[in-house]
Amino acid sequence: MARRAPHVRRARMEGFRRSRRRLWYSSAAANNRQSSTEGPPMQRKRALVLQQEWGEKPCEHPTFAKEYDLGERTGNFICTQCGASLTFREKAELLASRAP
Repeated sequence: MARRAPHVRRARMEGFRRSRRRLWYSSAAANNRQSSTEGPPMQRKRALVLQQEWGEKPCEHPTFAKEYDLGERTGNFICTQCGASLTFREKAELLASRAP
């Protein structure tokens, strides 16, 4: 079997990754794995940019994303609005204080 040129293999692999990502998001929504306060995963680098853009303004932390650093899950959650990093316990306490 003839080998494909590197750019063709790369394009096919990128298409595969996109389709897997789409499948993961649709299955998460179908299985209701993500709560209404959780968004898609976020890299730590993006959170730092959000923190710099947000500054010192107060934030209600409306939604969270699972935090990843260098492709590995850290166990923390990131506010998708201001970029603050919260532990599981801090997130749970915040959500419990909001409950009616």
